[in-house]
Amino acid sequence: MRRVFAVVMLLLALPAVAQPAAPAQADVNAPIVLWAAGDLYAARANALDQPPQRLTESGVISGPALSPDGARLAYRAAAPVGLEALSRLQTSGGVAEFDLPADIYLFDLAQGTASMIAGQPADASLFVEGVPDRAAVRSAPTWSPDGAQIAWTELAFGDSAAQLYLYDIARGLTGRVEINVPVVRGAAPAVLWGEGGLAISAGEIIPGQPAFALYTPDGLLRGGVVFAAALDEALETTAWIDVGGMALLGGLFSSGRWIIVDPATGLQASPDLQPELVARGDPQGSLGLRFGADPDVGMFWETADPSGVAPGGAFPAGPGRATLSPSGRSVAFLGYPGYTAAALWNDGVVSAVSGTGADALDVGAVLWGPTRWQVREVLTAEHCPGFLPSRMIVGGSGYVLTPAGDQMLYDAPSFSAAQLGIVAAGGMFEVLEGPQCAEETAWWRVQAGSLTGWLAEGEGDRYWLTPPLQ
Repeated sequence: MRRVFAVVMLLLALPAVAQPAAPAQADVNAPIVLWAAGDLYAARANALDQPPQRLTESGVISGPALSPDGARLAYRAAAPVGLEALSRLQTSGGVAEFDLPADIYLFDLAQGTASMIAGQPADASLFVEGVPDRAAVRSAPTWSPDGAQIAWTELAFGDSAAQLYLYDIARGLTGRVEINVPVVRGAAPAVLWGEGGLAISAGEIIPGQPAFALYTPDGLLRGGVVFAAALDEALETTAWIDVGGMALLGGLFSSGRWIIVDPATGLQASPDLQPELVARGDPQGSLGLRFGADPDVGMFWETADPSGVAPGGAFPAGPGRATLSPSGRSVAFLGYPGYTAAALWNDGVVSAVSGTGADALDVGAVLWGPTRWQVREVLTAEHCPGFLPSRMIVGGSGYVLTPAGDQMLYDAPSFSAAQLGIVAAGGMFEVLEGPQCAEETAWWRVQAGSLTGWLAEGEGDRYWLTPPLQ
């Protein structure tokens, strides 16, 4: 058996007595923010045995977003006018398709205080007989890349089009940008702000094909993007991605497939290298957090270390349920030991966050350090028939992808050649020669510890080997 999938095995073979390396001071100083049951909680990397501290008492918070400097959170909260109206809403015989009115808040993590930056009209009313509906429906907020502004979309309850609103933090002023984006099912369209501008959800112009309108912050329409999903796929995440200094829009599907779009041309491509989530403060020294999918496990994350020193980590969890610390050297994620429990991965050791999980605090999302997405350039142009473009390079180094499992080292570029030994999942090697094209894959002669032999780079549309981050 050439391949052993390692994610599930990791869950069954966690170190019981190993102690993690001490977390970086920046990671200790920053709280691990947990979103659970409509409120925010904070855990600490150096006090995981203590239950998380409750930060808010709202119970109706959603869409928390961490500022680029990690000092503040922006989120929306269901407005009282909407909550009070629920008792007057008749839903018998059908399902209402609309979103409740919401307010936007800023939360200072150091001070532990929240301030409303967008509320409801003074004469707000909803579902009161004889009184016109008057309330503001808003999307979750998003931060500008420099952290100076916050954006969201907004519509008056019942309207068919939404506008863009920008809040200037230094001046405390809110401006409205006329964009007239169509509303789907009464909800304010989701908005994502990155170096490439603002990407605003436009629903599904073609059934099953999520669409986004691209704007500049002053409301200039740059174009649109439609992500072509397969019949068995759903769009899990949309993100602005740095690709060689260019800001491109990417979509991650439930199959683990990425599509990246150039807003300038509209051209779409599946990247040869997976986008990686890295620490915004130190993208070069940070671990790379990659996300994929497996038929048995679902969405999973795995780490890649640019220094080749740290052991690899991998667990089931998708974006939003796994993130990096401020230093980029630790991972906070959900799913261990239970689906709604939180844990910390640090230097190959996993530690559970006390007081989280099904019998305590059911956590739905985790935030820790500011992050961004990036893709490295393909290292070679070699392409063997039946396989993806090669990513290794002679004279460089590489390692075995954790979900690929242990890989067999052969004395010739063939699966029928004599077996020399195993290169373990996460194991490093030096590339000596290649590629040799055989049996529908690319073969590389490598030095792995005291062993020298040939490794297969992958199979079909899946890589087993990868170069380290640059």
